[in-house]
Amino acid sequence: MHIFRTHGFPAADRPFLFNGDFVDRGTQSVEVLLTLYAWQQLLPGSVLLNRGNHEERSVNVRNGFEHECAQKYDGDMHERFVATFAWLPLGTVVNGKVLVVHGGVDDDLTLATLEAAPRNEYVISEGLRNNTRRGSLMHPAMLAQQAAQNEREERIRPITWVLWNDPMEDEGTCANDVRSIGRFFGPDVAGRFLRREALGLIVRSHEQVQAGVHWPYGAGRHLVTVFSASNYSGKMQNQGAFALLGSAADAAAAAAAAAAAAARAAASSVAAEEDEVDTPPTPMWTVRPGTQPLPCPLHALHRCARGAPVPPPPSLLRLWTVPKPFPRRR
Repeated sequence: MHIFRTHGFPAADRPFLFNGDFVDRGTQSVEVLLTLYAWQQLLPGSVLLNRGNHEERSVNVRNGFEHECAQKYDGDMHERFVATFAWLPLGTVVNGKVLVVHGGVDDDLTLATLEAAPRNEYVISEGLRNNTRRGSLMHPAMLAQQAAQNEREERIRPITWVLWNDPMEDEGTCANDVRSIGRFFGPDVAGRFLRREALGLIVRSHEQVQAGVHWPYGAGRHLVTVFSASNYSGKMQNQGAFALLGSAADAAAAAAAAAAAAARAAASSVAAEEDEVDTPPTPMWTVRPGTQPLPCPLHALHRCARGAPVPPPPSLLRLWTVPKPFPRRR
């Protein structure tokens, strides 16, 4: 609601993309989720919802959402929510150049394999975990079942990568033993993925970062983590942030505004930053006048091409920090 109040409510020319983890570790997950679903039904082309790793039964059962549903409604309500999570898209491609996913990427990931993955079947199984030990002996009657299970796990493994993977400073990939599922991936992996898919930037969430935003590979390089939940879990005292993706016209306007601000600063010896405070935020991406809202697609991957695709230099990614909430008095 803070983002809506400061930036404006969703509209045909003000689309929003929410990048998963709508539930858990709070007392109002139901209200948050119902608000997002209501806006998505009202404006299906302007409110887009990506799935996060907490939109999975085994995760939200452990982290509070099932209990909250039982307190406010009953067990059936949790089941209904979980059924909707199964069909949430796994990622969004904005203007053909920016991929938004909750977790990360992998050397074996392509957008084609992600779109082909059976997202409604995704359930975390022991075969997807990194610490699984499988015995070398198996009854012959179980071999066929095990083969089918292995084949299924390979088909849904790309879902695990985009929901659970985390970036690391070192190159290559390795098992993510912190989470016991998914992988760590380095800047070389992210760079190869972007080149392979002709993309310019990856925007992800999944990790609480103190400033609300973090470029793990260096400012403007490959990937940015954007985390919007300030004071996470009510005790982390972190800031939250959200990203605004503009078009080429937005970039030109921003450059002109920056040049004018610099000129005024040079003339009056006033820091340019003071002039930029009143600069209104640009839309996440441009919707041209007369463009019809996109229907909510039932695909694993949104493709939101609003106008001509625009390469996203770092200047187009503007990050607005949500202030830390005041601590409550006990």
